[in-house]
Amino acid sequence: MDVETKKKVQSKDINKEAYKKTFCELCHAIKTIEENKLFLSLNIGTSKLDRECVTEFGWCIFQKNGTLLKKKHAIVKENLKNNRYGETLPEDSVVQELISIKEELQKDIEKINYIIGHEVNDTLDITAKLDIFNVSNSKFVFMKENKTPEYGIIDIQDLCSSRGLDKSLKKLVYPFNKTNNSGKDAFNMVNFLKKIIYNDMIKMVSSIRNNISDKKLFICLDIESSEQNPDSIREIGWCVFSMNELITKNKHFIVKESTMMNENSSSEENKFHYGETKILELKEISEEFKKDLKNIHYILSQRVEEDIRHLKQMAVDVTKFIRMKDLKITEYGIIDMNDIYSGVYHVNTMGLDECLKKNNLKHDNLKNAGNNANYLKQIFKKLIILEKPKKYDTYNELIKNIREEINDEKLFLCLDIEAFEFDQKILTEFGWCIFRKDGTIDKKIHAIVKENIKYRNKKHVPDNREYYLFGESVTQNLSDIEKELKEDIEKVNYLVGQGIESDIRYLNSIKIHTSKFEKMKSSKVPEYGIIDTMDIYSGFYHSKGVGLEKSLIKLQLPYGRLHNAGHNNSQKSQKKLSDSKETGKYKNLSKVIKSIQYNISVNKPFLSIDIETYEKDKNIITEIGWCVFKSDGVIKKRKHAIVEENVDYHNGNYIPDHRNNFLFGRSETQKLSGIEEELKKDIEKINYLVGHGIKNDIRYLNSININTSKFENMKNSKIPEFGIIDTMDLYSGFYYTRAVGLEKSLLKLQIPYDKLHNAGNDAIYIMQVFLKIVNNCKVVPLQISQPKAKDGMNDGKEKFDKNHNNSSGSSSSNGGHNYQTNKPKKSRKEIERYREYSKIIKAIQNNIGRKKLFLCLDIEAFEKNHDILTEFAWCMFKKDGTIVKKKHVIVKETMHYHNGDHVPDHRYDYLFGKSEIEELKNIEEELKKDIEQVNYLVGQGVSNDLRYLNSINMDTSKFEKMKDAKVPEYGIIDTMNMYSGLYYTPGVSLEKSLIKLRIPYEKLHNAGNDTIFTMQVFIKIINKCKKVPLQLSRPKVKNNNNNNNTNNSNNNTNTNKKLKKKKSKDESVKFKEYSKIIKAVKNNIAKNKLFLCLDIEAFEYDQKLLTEFGWCIFKKDGTIIKKKQAIVKENINYHNGDHVPDHRYDYLFGESEIQELKVIEEELKNDIESVNYLVGQGIGNDLRYLNSINVNTSKFEKMKNSQIPQFGVIDTMDLYSGLYYTNGVSLEKSLIKLQIPYDKLHNAGNDTIFTMQVFLKIINGSETVPLQLSELNSTEYKEESMTSPKSPQPKPKKESNIYQEYSKLINTIKYNISKDKVFLSLAIEVYESDPQIITELGWVVFKKDGTIIKNKHAIVKENKKYKNGKIIPDNKYYYSFGKSDTQKLIMIGEELKKDIKKVNYLVGQGTDKDLQFLKSIKSNVSNFVVMKNSRVHKYGFIDIMDLCSGLYLTEFVNLEESLKKLEIPYDKLHNAGNDANYIMKIFLKIINEINLTN
Repeated sequence: MDVETKKKVQSKDINKEAYKKTFCELCHAIKTIEENKLFLSLNIGTSKLDRECVTEFGWCIFQKNGTLLKKKHAIVKENLKNNRYGETLPEDSVVQELISIKEELQKDIEKINYIIGHEVNDTLDITAKLDIFNVSNSKFVFMKENKTPEYGIIDIQDLCSSRGLDKSLKKLVYPFNKTNNSGKDAFNMVNFLKKIIYNDMIKMVSSIRNNISDKKLFICLDIESSEQNPDSIREIGWCVFSMNELITKNKHFIVKESTMMNENSSSEENKFHYGETKILELKEISEEFKKDLKNIHYILSQRVEEDIRHLKQMAVDVTKFIRMKDLKITEYGIIDMNDIYSGVYHVNTMGLDECLKKNNLKHDNLKNAGNNANYLKQIFKKLIILEKPKKYDTYNELIKNIREEINDEKLFLCLDIEAFEFDQKILTEFGWCIFRKDGTIDKKIHAIVKENIKYRNKKHVPDNREYYLFGESVTQNLSDIEKELKEDIEKVNYLVGQGIESDIRYLNSIKIHTSKFEKMKSSKVPEYGIIDTMDIYSGFYHSKGVGLEKSLIKLQLPYGRLHNAGHNNSQKSQKKLSDSKETGKYKNLSKVIKSIQYNISVNKPFLSIDIETYEKDKNIITEIGWCVFKSDGVIKKRKHAIVEENVDYHNGNYIPDHRNNFLFGRSETQKLSGIEEELKKDIEKINYLVGHGIKNDIRYLNSININTSKFENMKNSKIPEFGIIDTMDLYSGFYYTRAVGLEKSLLKLQIPYDKLHNAGNDAIYIMQVFLKIVNNCKVVPLQISQPKAKDGMNDGKEKFDKNHNNSSGSSSSNGGHNYQTNKPKKSRKEIERYREYSKIIKAIQNNIGRKKLFLCLDIEAFEKNHDILTEFAWCMFKKDGTIVKKKHVIVKETMHYHNGDHVPDHRYDYLFGKSEIEELKNIEEELKKDIEQVNYLVGQGVSNDLRYLNSINMDTSKFEKMKDAKVPEYGIIDTMNMYSGLYYTPGVSLEKSLIKLRIPYEKLHNAGNDTIFTMQVFIKIINKCKKVPLQLSRPKVKNNNNNNNTNNSNNNTNTNKKLKKKKSKDESVKFKEYSKIIKAVKNNIAKNKLFLCLDIEAFEYDQKLLTEFGWCIFKKDGTIIKKKQAIVKENINYHNGDHVPDHRYDYLFGESEIQELKVIEEELKNDIESVNYLVGQGIGNDLRYLNSINVNTSKFEKMKNSQIPQFGVIDTMDLYSGLYYTNGVSLEKSLIKLQIPYDKLHNAGNDTIFTMQVFLKIINGSETVPLQLSELNSTEYKEESMTSPKSPQPKPKKESNIYQEYSKLINTIKYNISKDKVFLSLAIEVYESDPQIITELGWVVFKKDGTIIKNKHAIVKENKKYKNGKIIPDNKYYYSFGKSDTQKLIMIGEELKKDIKKVNYLVGQGTDKDLQFLKSIKSNVSNFVVMKNSRVHKYGFIDIMDLCSGLYLTEFVNLEESLKKLEIPYDKLHNAGNDANYIMKIFLKIINEINLTN
């Protein structure tokens, strides 16, 4: 910020404080004016062309409470031709000569005490020039401070310049939108003044309405004293209540000592209407009141001072209760009901009787303190709670009418304008979006103002102008932006904005005509309207409108980079706020960031530190890393020290061992004492210690006598001279979310990283996190380069990397750093938790008796208030499926509450019996009895149901939550935990559980149905049965399962036939139209026309991250002009694999290219301009993308019938429908149906070629298509086409014979090798950079029936230093089947040779390398024959890849591929011991479980 701007900001801050002071003092002065004094509001209008020419006068005479005594609007006769209204004058105006107006105004000024005007000096100048009134010669003085003169002049401008105004007052007509009608403006001043002086009370009422929870407890208090002695308490009444009325308590006491009170107590007219009156001594009443006051948050009183004085007299301590006066909500408060009246009715005081009448509340005389307390409660609830629904109901009606009455053709324009934070008149960005109600977007624009590009926000508002997420920003002159915006506004019907009033004011200021647009506040829908999304929010949630960010969070819309004018019309994911307490914490932490930014000198040194320990003993320090730097990024020192004494302690089981991978300099191996001494000296020189979760580091520093007492923890805006900064706190303050680990912080902040858990690296990364947050910079010091992809990496390795990358990421083979963003693997803690859950299943199966009773429970609630319960259901049953009782009951009291917006309302769709309607108390009583009879409670996410049971005093304490194999006598079972134990995955919803377990279901969210379905989930998991009690027939299943076996039973076949519907006439017509397209393309498109077939691949977890493009230009006769597959360079690290295979490196028709996205887009754009027709499989998504990058596709028409446009869009799914008269199917199914061989789908280049082949096959009807694969290579095609492994598709003879031979080999092993023969499976791991260096060996000795004789994993001692990780993961320390041995290679070789002598058959993956190794260690394997066919040998070598090929009649080359295909669970491949076990498992599964015949 330059010096001039700083001065302006400081000046503005001073002015702001001055305005606020004037505002508060002036409000207080006006408030103290007597009620009978008269005010005159005055406004004088002049000609537009000549400011000296007075055209109209408007004035009102009124009292302080708003009572209007006179209203006058006079048009000056002499200047009639210069008035603003033309020939049509306002209805309430009169035309008078100037002299007549002057005389009348002079007389009125003589009657009044106070003159009010807006910018009143200008008005008084005119009255002085016209000799009406001269202030300098008058008794009137200007009111500017906390003094109330008898005759005063008030400038309304002083009351509206402060930011202390309540938001509701900012919506008043005056002075923000002057009407330029002097009569109206004078009248608006009356309304404004009436409300403005009660600003504090209005704020307080607004805060109570919106910020106090419905569960907080209030106590209304009334204390009556003796008429003779005000200090003598006669009677006391109080009423305890909450806003939601869940708790209500009424009490009335007469003080025994007061004889006068006792005399009046029998009076019938003073009878207490809300309970029983008790006569007690004052001390007893005091004790009773103290008990009730314990849980109270707010005291309400009509006479606060008197009642508080009496409470002190009763020895009641109310010191924690703070008197509430404005918008600040205290935890414990005292509320004066007179302030509530003032805030609602804008009067100084109002008696209880008057207020009851005003609110139409029935009451009798007010001489009973207990009744009065209740009346106060009724008034309070009426004014605070019941005010809300009317307004919100109106907004809700508005939502419905927008839905129903505005048609889809109408255009909406959503607008946002960003300004410089220190001067709102300097506009920096504009964003607007034109759209329709159905979500169609016609235009979106984000424009940065060229003239103001130097003004950047940062201090109060983030500067996100460069981060437009939905297209490209443009930089234009302000005049050009305004011109374009003006043109767009003229085209639309409705303006939409979040708090749109300020935008409308701006539009009016630049003469954009918005008068035709009406503010939509009610159910009326005008032709041209203004819609505020805050009003829509209020109507939707029946609560106060909130800011854009909170709206996005509440509506669960992902977002990011707010305060970019273009984004504020859209959303993208970034963060979610926690509850209010956490938000307060995050606010304080965000203050830490600002304080560091603005209050710490650039010269102050910081030290970031990280300490690594041995994973099995945290007291053994293995490494220490630190970095000394300044906040501007200057690095003074960086250090990575390895502790010499502990160099033999290696991590690797839980934490990777990266001590030798310091990326930012040289590591040093030193004695611990030397490292500590050096660290101590460096800490003495710095001001601030920085760490990620720094508490442990501080504890260590203290333990080695490094004095850190001078360093203070920084948790708020206070800046000490010596401080401790935790980057986890900075992260929380930056993102308003809970802190995360260092790796997740780096990912979120987009800082490249590698080799975490090296103390030196971590210290640098901590510094980078600190600097990125504090300086908000794009690049941080010492930032490592972004990862580079290695072209041609094979599919197996990619899959391996995705499944086995460790926490620190993996490296690509060219030395770049590969930062994977795939889903993390299950942690050991997760696996342990799932193991515990699986124990629950076994315990229930084996240890719970059959006679024990289970009760399955479900409770449904109203979707907008979960305290309102609508249905109950429970089912009592036994473990064998015997159902003892089932019950579904609808709550009578809440029958009128209906779901439907977020949750379907299926209360009347109970599928398993008859529903009953009963009162809530009867339901609870019956449920209570049934729960007493059972041993186990079962539920899907059962905790909410238990909370409810406890809330109705149902004792569930005897039921213990089942967490492991222990079986209590009375237990609680959550079916989500059982699901996790069965599938070793996080628990899912009831619907997903039913789908996974293949249990038919329908009409969820009916409590009775949900109870039965939960019981069925329980029974299915426990008993592993095919059918469960009360199972629905298949037609009622909501989700179709495509995984059913092809040979279903006859019954199912018949059922499916019944379910099939005949194609409607509409479908037949549609398919006929599509068949016309085929004929038209075949007959009417010339052979020289060019077609472009396009496919785009995206990251499976974010479709906006594009990973590949493929396109092909060709002619109708099959001539191929160009074919292209391009991998997007920027997104090369985003790998599919969980839901979509990652085949980017498997382009079958040429060479792939790796290019930047903009280069690909430019080339594609040029090619599209050269063609006549675009072809695609479900081409809509591709077209949308092309439009988003400004590729003009408007000339291409979608072809729907026989008409042939010059430029067209052809969807091969439509062609398929026209050929087969059925709905379009996926590309793979099209290829199978058309008998086109294929392989490696989901490679954009391949998919493009296959789509072209589908097009040409349908159009030309030829047997073969260009670039057709041979069926030998078409592995996927063959697998899909096979009905079973027994009947493979015909292949070329040579390949078919090989697979047939392998198939015979399986049968030979199965039937011709005896069970007593011994097998040895072998796996060898080598160093990735030199295959001659052996790092591990693993082998398993076993028999054909699965008996394991020996399991061995050996790490080669002399080669331990050779570590993989760049291409192949280093998993040598992750042996899953026993203990690893570390031995010399010669010893391992000797042991292996001995074992080989004992076996008959060697089993491996790839025979050549294993045999070569065995020969190198002089193992006698000459008698082992490689087995490739049905011939049996006494000693043989069996390759499991041959067995897999024989089973599936296709080629297998990869261990992981085989495990997946055979559905064998696996983990930590490339550990030789694990691989040997997996080779054995593949062998046994194929031999023992699959029955193959020749």
